[in-house]
Amino acid sequence: MSDRNKEIIELREKGVTYADIAKRFSISPHRVRQIHTRCLKVKLEADTAPPLKKMLPPRLQNALVYYFNDKDIFTNPEKIKTVPLSELTRKAPMIGKISIEELTTAMVLLGYVKEEDEWLEEWYGKYKTNPWRNPPR
Repeated sequence: MSDRNKEIIELREKGVTYADIAKRFSISPHRVRQIHTRCLKVKLEADTAPPLKKMLPPRLQNALVYYFNDKDIFTNPEKIKTVPLSELTRKAPMIGKISIEELTTAMVLLGYVKEEDEWLEEWYGKYKTNPWRNPPR
């Protein structure tokens, strides 16, 4: 969230009107209301989102939802483990090496995958390095 948006939220929480906030930022009161509403929605979603979803960037979230055709994929991460990581990079849009690293990091840190899991070996064996087996020193 941008500094401006944070300030708009703070001002609204203090009871400042949309019109007064609009004057301060040189935008319309309607735009202030839109920003306020959107920020509250994002904040609420972040508070109630599954842990895996919180850890993944939006582009990777969207790619996983697209691939699995399931908006609730983050509440059932075991389903993600059923697909080889190399298949995700071949068939899902926007999933490449960096996305796989983000996904595997989140899955390991949250305990959905163990460091010695075959699901990781299939991918990292391809690159001859598994960061979970041989961490940098």
